[in-house]
Amino acid sequence: FYTTRNSNPEIDIVEINPLRQIAEIRYSWELPKNLEERQKSNPKMLNIPIKVKLTLEKDSRHLKIKIDLENKVECHRLRFMFPTGLNALSSFGEGQFDVVERPVERKNTSDWIEQPMYDYPMHHFVDLFDGEKGAAVLVSGLKEYEALDDEQGTLAITLLRSFDYRIPVASMQDYSDHKGTQCLGKQSYKLAFYPHKGNWQAGQVFREAMLYNYEPRIVQTGWGEGCLDNNSSFIEFESEQIITSALKKAEDGNGYIIRLYNPGKTEVEEKIKFNFSLSDVFLTNLEEKKVNKVTIVNDNYIKLKIPSKTIQTYRLIPKKSDQVIDNK
Repeated sequence: FYTTRNSNPEIDIVEINPLRQIAEIRYSWELPKNLEERQKSNPKMLNIPIKVKLTLEKDSRHLKIKIDLENKVECHRLRFMFPTGLNALSSFGEGQFDVVERPVERKNTSDWIEQPMYDYPMHHFVDLFDGEKGAAVLVSGLKEYEALDDEQGTLAITLLRSFDYRIPVASMQDYSDHKGTQCLGKQSYKLAFYPHKGNWQAGQVFREAMLYNYEPRIVQTGWGEGCLDNNSSFIEFESEQIITSALKKAEDGNGYIIRLYNPGKTEVEEKIKFNFSLSDVFLTNLEEKKVNKVTIVNDNYIKLKIPSKTIQTYRLIPKKSDQVIDNK
């Protein structure tokens, strides 16, 4: 494999002020032209320009990383490596309605006919934890990671995989002249590094990943009518361990649906306050059919117990005087 470790990039501080600091790292990296060349003792090399921009903003808890490159070579995998220095036993990757724990240690598979894969999927983050502190990589659109079983506790994030497009051998058709799968040309990637105390829950990694991926949007509107003060929240959660997956109108038009899930290992007691009065609240199944009625406290509170690794859906029916979402 080829690495930029021990290379001599150009490094500049391009911005420094009370709000943020930006450093820019530029590589001029020589890589074999393709797989055929890589197998030669004296391969033909092509120059790959890479620019890495590091941004640390005031009061931010994570370091933003932007990578720009021009891929000219074929049939290779390019990864961004984070040597965390952590002696972690497991990695924790966000998945569908879950955070999945996977062991870092590799089994002895020398006698296996087919070797296992150690590249795993993620949505918004992957985290390592050594029993006291952790380090997370927050990603935007990147979906594959590997936790290496090495002395540096390295997290590897796949930026691109390029390969020949071929129909299976039985058909004997070769489409390698179709270069779409080679990811050639200019590429741009965004991710962030987030060190923290405790595990992914204590370090609020899920929250930080959402803040990184879904920044506030400013929208200009006209004057409206209402009586909300400047600090009002549409929905308030007492705990930060429960994740909101959906908030929408019910399919039958009767009320609204909120879907929550608990990706942690322990049950969470949650208290939710709504900025409107409730007539009824029901626990439902995924088809939005009522299962149980939920007790409403003080007109706009509900208290829930959400077990570990559980998805729960609720139907909210506001009082008629407090319809909060346009029915048009």
